[in-house]
Amino acid sequence: MNSNISSKAALLAAFFLFILSTSFAQEIEVKKFVDTKKSFITDTVGWFKGGFLNSNFNNVGLSNWAAGGQSSVSIAVIGNLFAIYRTQNLTWETYLDASWGNIRNGNSKLPDGTPNRYFKNEDKIIILSKYGRKINTKLNYTALAEFKSQFLPGFAPFDPSTGILGSHISNFLAPAFGLISLGVDWKPNKAISIYASPLTGKFTLVNEQRLADQGAFGVIGAKKDANGDLIVGTGEKFRPEFGWYVNIMFNKDVMKNVNVRSRIDLFTNYKTPQLTDINWETTINMKVNKYITTSIFTHLIYDDDIDVKPESGMKSPGIQFKHVLGIGFSYMFGDRI
Repeated sequence: MNSNISSKAALLAAFFLFILSTSFAQEIEVKKFVDTKKSFITDTVGWFKGGFLNSNFNNVGLSNWAAGGQSSVSIAVIGNLFAIYRTQNLTWETYLDASWGNIRNGNSKLPDGTPNRYFKNEDKIIILSKYGRKINTKLNYTALAEFKSQFLPGFAPFDPSTGILGSHISNFLAPAFGLISLGVDWKPNKAISIYASPLTGKFTLVNEQRLADQGAFGVIGAKKDANGDLIVGTGEKFRPEFGWYVNIMFNKDVMKNVNVRSRIDLFTNYKTPQLTDINWETTINMKVNKYITTSIFTHLIYDDDIDVKPESGMKSPGIQFKHVLGIGFSYMFGDRI
């Protein structure tokens, strides 16, 4: 199974590269904003800054609804910011990707009269920074650093049939993931960036002792006695890995008022070369007018160190997938890349 996962990862990356190269091989024409904001042109120098903000709200209210169903309230806020500095010989790029969302299923109060609670359905912080020195017009020597975590605690799903609250399974910095790497960054055109590194350190932090004792997110958990009941000692909060890493980023207006942003990360630890961690995020923004946007977001994860069924007590890695469809207020500002 592990070799199959690694093979699937390689095929996934090859398919992704094939689609990009065949669809966007021709040079992309850069158009400036009508408000004279700068466009990101290869030969220009200086600072380029901007971003995208989006908020979605959804409410479903049911009262004596014969067909059945559940009322719900949800809200999500998404932000993408960037700052890019260019000279003739170097490029420094920094990106912030953050989002938070809450949802409440059912009425404002449970049958016993207690307040119904909200659960998060979106929560992430990603900061990525790349510093590159030019080799030629399309290739740079590059150093990359990245940080990933979340804002608030996370809980296992709530069981409405029993009224039992899901257990606490994550928190801010529990987990947190970091990457530091040296490699090369290839930009065949203005829509695509492909970064490859054979020298990458990946770091996992679980800064909550209870979760570290459980061995959550791949750290070494605490030992148990012969009966498997009592925990002996404490688990480790930090786990370092060393391996190779590939990051592919795509950002293009594929047609008028439709923008596609996609990013895939592949990491393989040299100690377990048969396994590859996969992280693939894609956002499609379809602009209705200046402030209203429909967005589709998908996120696929495979990590052999993460149990997708933490309540089972058994290690059971698998593919994680999330999709979000939203309509809401949006605002794009700053320069265009």
